[in-house]
This record gives sequence, structure tokens and C-alpha cells, in this order.
Amino acid sequence: MCGMAIPSEPTIEMTVTEETAGNVHQVVEGMVHEHSRLVFRIAYSILRNHADAEDATQDVFIRVLRNKEKLADVREQKLWLAKIAWRVTLDWKKSVDRRRPADDSELILDEVSAPSANAEQLVAGKQMTAFLEKMMATLPPDLREPLALSTVQELNSTQIAEVLGIAEGSVRTRLMRARTILKQKMAAVMGESNE
Repeated sequence: MCGMAIPSEPTIEMTVTEETAGNVHQVVEGMVHEHSRLVFRIAYSILRNHADAEDATQDVFIRVLRNKEKLADVREQKLWLAKIAWRVTLDWKKSVDRRRPADDSELILDEVSAPSANAEQLVAGKQMTAFLEKMMATLPPDLREPLALSTVQELNSTQIAEVLGIAEGSVRTRLMRARTILKQKMAAVMGESNE
């Protein structure tokens, strides 16, 4: 999935009708082609491991294929797939967490604020991304999840509410709290590294 070409032109949403019922595999293949990046990004934002995210992405599309009879009722493929990806990946995370030791948030913060990481290094592209990911990882899950869906998957608050199964107002509140806490933590770490 990693090397797939992403279409540059907008594609038409495919739905299963009586005429296309025999071509369900083609419909699913079109969904894979159009939305595999979104599904992978959701999986990676939760799992933080490329191989696990690829496996979870494949599992999402296998699940879609198993439930092909529901394709006719799907109005928004992107949102539908995001919901499936979220649930499947959370299941994967539980499985992975049982096999791997849990990260300690305090250790992550100590690593980020180590004297070897000065401000100039953090501003560099990949290091800044890693820095932000580590900072986001220190947030509690109820704040981290909506923030990841908003920033990484670029879903709006209505879509996030539907994926997480919570009220839209709660999504907005959690996003605001997450951003505030993240700014405070970043300011504290950046202040320590400048001293």
C-alpha cells in the first residue's frame, strides 16, 4: 500500500447498486485506491509504528470486504472508513500494548527536553515532527484522540464526533483543552532547552 499513486483529480464516490453488486471487489478496490492514505494515517496516529499501521490498514479493508452488503447504505465513504479504521486500530493497539511495555509520559518529556536537543535542531523538519508527536503522546487519550483526528486526518469536529461517538461540543472542548495543554508543555520544554 505504501507505494500507491494518489489520484490528483477528484474521484467520484462509488456506491453499490443492483447494477454494480457483482463488482463489489472493484468498488472496494476503488475505496482502497482513494482512501488508503487516510486509513493508514489514522492507524499510524494511534499505533506509532509503520508496520503495525500497515497491518491495521489491511485489516480495515478486509473488514470492509467482509461487510460488503453494507456498502449500499454508505453515504460518505471517507467518514465510514475513518470510523472503521478508528475502531480496528484501537483493537490493534490493545493487542500491541499487551505485547509491548507501555511508554512513560514523563520519560518522553525528559527525552525531549534533554540538553542535546537545542532549538535549532528541533526546528528542522523531521525532528520537529517527531517532537510534536512525542508531545502529543503525553496528552491523555481523551484529548489526544480528537487532536490526532483533527490535525493528522484533517477531519472537522462533526466528523470527529461521529468517529469517536461523542457530542460535537465535547469534541470542540477537548480540542481546545488539548491545544492549550500542548502549548504549555511545548513552552516549558522549549524554555528549558534554551536555558
